[in-house]
Amino acid sequence: MKRRGSSGNKKKGAFSFSNPKEKRVKRGILNFDKEPKKGEQGQKQQEEKKEMTETERGRKIMREVEEIQKVGKLDEDDEDKVEEDLTDVFITQETEVDELPKDVTDECMSNIFLNRPIEEAMMKLPMKMVEKNEQIVVQSNFEEITGEIGKRPENVPISLWKEFVKFLKENKLELDEENYKLLLNLRGYADMFVFHRMNGDQFAVMRLVNTLHIATHLREIRCLRLKHTLSCKENEEPQKDLGFVQCSTLVLFPFKTAALIFIKTLLSLMGPIYQKNIRHEDRFVNGFRDMQNEMENRPKDYYHIFEGNNDDKFRVGISFGKDGVHLYTETFKADLIVASPLGIKAFIEKQGTTMNDMFSSIKLIYIESIDVMEMQNMNYLMEILNVCNKLPVTQHETDIRRVYSHEVEEKGLYYRQSIIYGRYQTPLNNSIVRMCQNSKEMMITENTAMGSLSKLVRNVPINFNRYTVTSALNSPDERFEHFTKVFLPWYMEIGTKKNTLIMIPSYFDYLRVKNYFKEENINGVFVSEYISTRAQINAEIAFKKSEVEFMIITERSHFFNRKKIKGIQNIIFYELPNSANFVPELINFVPSSINDFGVFVLFNKLDTIKLRYTVGDMKAAYLMTMEQDKYTFM
Repeated sequence: MKRRGSSGNKKKGAFSFSNPKEKRVKRGILNFDKEPKKGEQGQKQQEEKKEMTETERGRKIMREVEEIQKVGKLDEDDEDKVEEDLTDVFITQETEVDELPKDVTDECMSNIFLNRPIEEAMMKLPMKMVEKNEQIVVQSNFEEITGEIGKRPENVPISLWKEFVKFLKENKLELDEENYKLLLNLRGYADMFVFHRMNGDQFAVMRLVNTLHIATHLREIRCLRLKHTLSCKENEEPQKDLGFVQCSTLVLFPFKTAALIFIKTLLSLMGPIYQKNIRHEDRFVNGFRDMQNEMENRPKDYYHIFEGNNDDKFRVGISFGKDGVHLYTETFKADLIVASPLGIKAFIEKQGTTMNDMFSSIKLIYIESIDVMEMQNMNYLMEILNVCNKLPVTQHETDIRRVYSHEVEEKGLYYRQSIIYGRYQTPLNNSIVRMCQNSKEMMITENTAMGSLSKLVRNVPINFNRYTVTSALNSPDERFEHFTKVFLPWYMEIGTKKNTLIMIPSYFDYLRVKNYFKEENINGVFVSEYISTRAQINAEIAFKKSEVEFMIITERSHFFNRKKIKGIQNIIFYELPNSANFVPELINFVPSSINDFGVFVLFNKLDTIKLRYTVGDMKAAYLMTMEQDKYTFM
């Protein structure tokens, strides 16, 4: 999808070139309401144009079109090779500052967190239930931090708090008790795992609270390093306040729009100077512009996920100076990296560097929409987390005397705060949670007492079929064995196979079933995330016209499409989908004119989480403990 852009020309004469460090242009914060201005062309250029031959003019037009098409489509892996823009702002670096920060001390929360004794950092207690209401369930392994709602926490700088309150007021948002407690515990540097709905004002405030915490963390880390640098006397042992590399914070999003909102909010909280003096702002504006996305006849949650710019390959290094912010900073000079897992993977493959070097000194990692990342490629995220806080392969101009002892000893994992947000829990993102080793952790999950089946528009009999598995490792083989040897032969015999939709969450399971259907000459069409749009349309038409008996689809293909599937008369869930909302959604696709149709769900003892999200806590408990292997919910 083409993005809007411009040739990038700017008006000249608005500043002097005499001082190379002069702040050249002051802009408002990331203005997306208007296109970048085109430069004025001199009279001499106009005269030269008249003298051009038609061939020369045609070539020039083609070159200009090519330049325009490049806007917003720069290869994210070339961020470290950006040519100097003479009209861009210049940022005063830390080494050029000659005064000490006055509002950040060695008693700040980040410094306390990073200088804990290793015994304390590694002592992790099990979580216990601390709160449960109609909306959420809260578990924690530490005593919650409390305070008077609305009052500035002592560990949040006054300047950032003022901008935070101002942001709330301007956007007509309110800081409720739940999000205030969240802020207090984030500032206590506890790992935070939140699996809850991610839309509406409630989540907007939740995201803002996390951004305030990240802004405070970045400010403390940067100011402490500067303070120690300027106060260290000759022949004095320096304080340990550095990592192997500059970057201390990693923020991951699945798509550009969420990253855009985060960066704009972060700069708003950092103060006016960081909103006006933004280096490489035009490039960022063009690269993160909204795309034309087809949203008609899609559910609301689809819109919340894919609205704006759903490009999933990006990486932006950000560094902060005394009087501005530098976007697209070189990777190893950035204070903060905002990226998608795919963007990082692409950069690593192209540059030939290692993730160990990039992420050896991460002290705070924020992951938003981990459920969406699971639909993209969870392997990329797991690869990133596996190498975080490992020893780097090469040294990057670091004063080794100032590197934290826990990093040298490769124990940085225990000194990293992890913040993870998702719409629901799955076994895979729970495995990501287990990779986080901070001693303090809190989990906030959605109350699953009701289950997604409450969204059905009519009463439908749903048949649950339980089968036995011996282990998680053997589960895929045993599920396939049960489906092909037990369930499918029975299903074919009862004569209800007409227009049956089979949903399979795993692509590898999908391939096994697809090959089995072809080997057995079972009439069906197959839709995955890898087939062409034309092939998918043809499959849907054949299914709608009853030219085939089965349509087998992957959960991921439905996640990225979410169009209504027509012609469904029966549904089989080979395994419950990760998104429990897909169960009532697919059932509601069945026309009301069809009364005699069946819904069948295969499950085993490892599917507890998915069952809870689908049928609710009480019914899930019954299905797991019932004596018989089949049960029908009406």
